[in-house]
Amino acid sequence: MRPKRLISLLVAVCMMITMLPLSAVTAFAADTEWHDADDGIYKYWYTLNSDNTATIRSFAGPVDSTETHAPYDIVIPATLGGCTVTGLGDYSFAANSDDGSTYDPLCSNIHSVTIPQKVTSIGKRAFYDCKNLTTLVLGEDIKTIGNYAFECCTSLTGVTIPQSVTSIGYSAFEGCTALNPLIINGPTLIGKHAFTGCTSLTSLTLCPDIQTIGDYAFDVTSLKTVTLPKNLTSIGEYAFACCSELESITIPEKVKTINPKTFADCSKLEYIILPAGLTTFDDSLENCRPECVIYYKDYKTAADALRDNNVVLQNDILAGHNFLYLCKVTFDANGGDLTGKGGNLTNYLTDNLTDHAEVPVYKTEKITDTKANDLKATDLDAINAPKRTGYKFTGWYTEDGKLENGKLFNVKDTAITDDITLYARWEFDPNALVCHPLTVTGGTVTVKYDGSDVTSKLNSRTDETTGKTTYDVPEGATVTVTLDKTLIPKGKAFDGWSTSNPSLLTGQDYKAESITFSMSNDVNVSAKYRDAATDHTPNAPVCHPLTVTGGTVTVKYDGSDVTNTLTVTTDETTGKKTYSVPDGATVTVTLDKTAVPNGKVFDGWSTSLPTGQDYKAESITFPMSNGVNVSAKYRDAAADHTPGTAVCHPLTVTGGIVTVKNGDKDVTDTLTVTTDETTGKKTYDVPEGATVTVTLDKTLIPEGMVFDIWSTDKFSLPLGQDYKAETITFTMNTTSSDADIAAQYRDATIEDDGPNVLGTAAIIGTAAVGTAVLGYQAYSLGTEFAGKLMALPYFPSNRSALAMMLWEDAGKPMPESELLYPDVGQEEQDMDLQHAARWAMENELIPDLNDEGTAPEEMKFFPANPVSKLDVLNAWQKAQELKNN
Repeated sequence: MRPKRLISLLVAVCMMITMLPLSAVTAFAADTEWHDADDGIYKYWYTLNSDNTATIRSFAGPVDSTETHAPYDIVIPATLGGCTVTGLGDYSFAANSDDGSTYDPLCSNIHSVTIPQKVTSIGKRAFYDCKNLTTLVLGEDIKTIGNYAFECCTSLTGVTIPQSVTSIGYSAFEGCTALNPLIINGPTLIGKHAFTGCTSLTSLTLCPDIQTIGDYAFDVTSLKTVTLPKNLTSIGEYAFACCSELESITIPEKVKTINPKTFADCSKLEYIILPAGLTTFDDSLENCRPECVIYYKDYKTAADALRDNNVVLQNDILAGHNFLYLCKVTFDANGGDLTGKGGNLTNYLTDNLTDHAEVPVYKTEKITDTKANDLKATDLDAINAPKRTGYKFTGWYTEDGKLENGKLFNVKDTAITDDITLYARWEFDPNALVCHPLTVTGGTVTVKYDGSDVTSKLNSRTDETTGKTTYDVPEGATVTVTLDKTLIPKGKAFDGWSTSNPSLLTGQDYKAESITFSMSNDVNVSAKYRDAATDHTPNAPVCHPLTVTGGTVTVKYDGSDVTNTLTVTTDETTGKKTYSVPDGATVTVTLDKTAVPNGKVFDGWSTSLPTGQDYKAESITFPMSNGVNVSAKYRDAAADHTPGTAVCHPLTVTGGIVTVKNGDKDVTDTLTVTTDETTGKKTYDVPEGATVTVTLDKTLIPEGMVFDIWSTDKFSLPLGQDYKAETITFTMNTTSSDADIAAQYRDATIEDDGPNVLGTAAIIGTAAVGTAVLGYQAYSLGTEFAGKLMALPYFPSNRSALAMMLWEDAGKPMPESELLYPDVGQEEQDMDLQHAARWAMENELIPDLNDEGTAPEEMKFFPANPVSKLDVLNAWQKAQELKNN
């Protein structure tokens, strides 16, 4: 429809509305606060924020109504109505209201949610009770997660909280019973009850920036390990209450007060380490085990800590628990056994000390006197000498340089008075082990025992006559025998291993140059060789079948052409040839042009070649590793540019008949054509350079209408083309890419170029008819109706949004001027708006608000200035005329 007729129709509609009763107008009025839009998959309701961004208010389910019962995998759209989505509002995706009075079955189908960048907030109860939500991906711009945001999402599994988050609200993930793992990278505040009842959560590591953990935040019975952040200053009441699996915890240095009941009912808690600056420890271990040991950092005795810091200890805490200075002795036996307890004993004190006992001490069954300075270096040597099968223990060494440069800890009568780590030194002793002889011919040997390479420590002997070497290898050691290529006899090639104990190589590739097995008894391993001259004879076990149709074959092995030595069989019916090709050989298959069928051209290879191979090339080369079938494909030479080739482009036509000529040949009937049964659109794959003629199909003109014009999308007709003619002709080329051409019609009773009797002034006049309210409603409804008739995507609210809409619709053309507006952002991410604003001003689509005489470099765009709906309609009309011309 032409713009002048559209304006006239708009005025008529406005005048009609002004004559309606007020109640009728109100019934037609749209909600100006909430807007609906979709991303092609799902529908949403949203509102606009003051900065022209959008907040999603409600999820409305899939666009396709037949999908209402399917699981929804939602990616929150980056934009709605042309506005960036920055928030998810209260209850926006919730399946239930907080009081259970309403229930939304659509939201109960949500399976996964991905929240993109730019979204900064998740509102209260945004996903409350979405019981089938299993996967949640949070964008890196989110700052706040609201109260109850994901409460009762009982299927939600692992969650990573990004570093951008500053706070997690009250009960945000309460009752997420499947949540595990949980990774928290960002917030400074974790609200009350944030993760209460997350009964699958077993391990928790919090980022260093968290300062506050609210009351009941991790009231989780399954939690076993907790690492608190170094910047934590406050832990709320009952924060870790009822963590009945928690065994130990260290309180960071910045915490001054531990609130009542913080660790209440932590029935398995063995020890807690308190910071030196703690001032209040107020009944925090209620109903914990009496054996729980309280370590106090940086003091020799508990009495010193109490006296120096005036720590308030409520409810006679010392009567129920041990309270000791922390001095750590760590033993690293590197695989040995310490007093029957395995490789490491660390951080344990005796059970029977009073709170005034002097320390340091080390807990072991063999030390009974634990008074100060009673643990000596000589005690370590006598009591804790570890045992390791096949090794001699040579003493304890300090952590200074560890085993390489560490000092032997053997100072007699020196007490351990500070934290220390001691490392066991070992010397491998094969004579202390059960060994078996390993005899190897033609290979080198590597032996590992208990994870260490002990090859050089083994007893070995070589037979000078045969070259055989025999090693005494410990039982259970891991042996690797590798081919020694320097020992391969001249004129021979390696042909695998022979062994006196085949069971050792069960499942082993005896043809591999390296074999690995566990030593369990005597074994003899020898390399086998074969004549190199017949190395790649047919049917050898290292050959694979290569079947080729329509090509010639060349095979090279070790740089030599061995094609003529291969066994070849030919299928007389199909012409296929099958070659026996050595493993690792280089194969080249080249198109046999004499085999191309008459009237056909080569169209590529059909094969299971490795990824990255150019199967369209006439020659392909690849290494032989298994069976391969390679066949030449052909296509009709008369229709050389068939669909799917790189030189064809899609042409979509509505209301027209298509003829395509490739040179002088009419190839219309050879093209692939698909038809959209709903719209009647037909899409053709047209060769580049072909001549296309589209002729009006008069049988498709709707009743009461006449042909008006051809419209095109992503495509411009050649200059001088009469787009009002019933037939148009153009060349398909790379500059036009794909094309969408549609016949447009008009009412047969409306003249094509009738006089412009009514214009913009009539709209303004109509808006003033009746009362002020009635006039405004008429104006609003009239412009909304006009926008729909003109295919306007939406009504932008300010100059920047209007410029972006016009510029994107025009295909993002570059402006002539390179000047930047000083009141528009000039970072890389702002360049689109700079280009859109300059282009719109250059084409006089948006009024220039600068004073007369303003220098070009000083001109402003005024991006935040509001625009009326009439401004938008006028700009859109001008932009469409500009695009069509």
